[in-house]
Amino acid sequence: MSAKPIKLTTDRKSVLDILKSSDSPKGAYDILDELKKVKSNAVPMTVYRALDYLTEHGLVHKVENLNAYILCNHPEHHHICQIIICEACNKATESCDKELASLVQKKAEDAGFKISKAILEITATCEECLANDKGNAAL
Repeated sequence: MSAKPIKLTTDRKSVLDILKSSDSPKGAYDILDELKKVKSNAVPMTVYRALDYLTEHGLVHKVENLNAYILCNHPEHHHICQIIICEACNKATESCDKELASLVQKKAEDAGFKISKAILEITATCEECLANDKGNAAL
């Protein structure tokens, strides 16, 4: 995460707003489709540059398993975040558990590593999918 001041251009703010309005991680082209509703001349590079900037400044996390992005709900925290993703509907939530982050940090240090970036991705089934029986395939 960068210590530089954050400058939210119109494009960056639009991408951030799109992610704020979603409860599931969004791929760059999904974001582009929504961005084109307010900026018809938007191109993929517009989205990728905004996502790179927002990720660098800790406002957005990349969900590697889905090649998608999710809003960081705790940008003021500089520790390891956990993202829990429903494997049935792709709904995702972010958690920043300090105890878990400390444990991961300690394990890395004990093994002789210094963490530069860590996001734990946890695949699960959300309560709604479990209740609707969508989660049975995951069990």
